[in-house]
Amino acid sequence: MNGRHHLTVFLGVAILAAAAACGESEGSAENPGGATGTPPTHQQQSSEEALIFGTLNGTLDCLWLEIRQERHALVLQEGSFTRAEENTVVLLGPDGSEVARTGDEVALAGGFNPGEEPCADADATGDTIVAGSVERST
Repeated sequence: MNGRHHLTVFLGVAILAAAAACGESEGSAENPGGATGTPPTHQQQSSEEALIFGTLNGTLDCLWLEIRQERHALVLQEGSFTRAEENTVVLLGPDGSEVARTGDEVALAGGFNPGEEPCADADATGDTIVAGSVERST
C-alpha cells in the first residue's frame, strides 16, 4: 500500500509538471512562440560620445546598424534583449519597454570600437558600435 501511494503521488506531480511546461512553451499574445534573444551587451558606463544615425537590422542574437553601405555590429546596454514578432525583431530595453524594431531608423548615442568583436550574423563591414542608448529617429 505504501508503494502504491508513492506511485500515485509521483504520477500526480509528473502530470502537473507536464501541464505547467505546456503552458509556458506557447508564448503570450505579445510574443507568439515565445522566441527571445540576447544580443551582445556591455557593462561599461553609457557612452554618449556621438549621435549615430542608421537603420536597425538583425537577428534575435545579433543586431547591427546599417549606415550608407556599411553594417556595424551593435553592443548594447546590459540587460537589453530582443523578441521575435511576426517577421520583425523587436529591441527591448533593460526595463522591458520597446525601443525599436528592425527596419526602423534609429539614433544611437555611443561610439565606434574597432577592437570589439562583432557577432557573426552581422557580417560587419564597419567598426562595431558600443551603444549607450537607442531611440527611434523621426
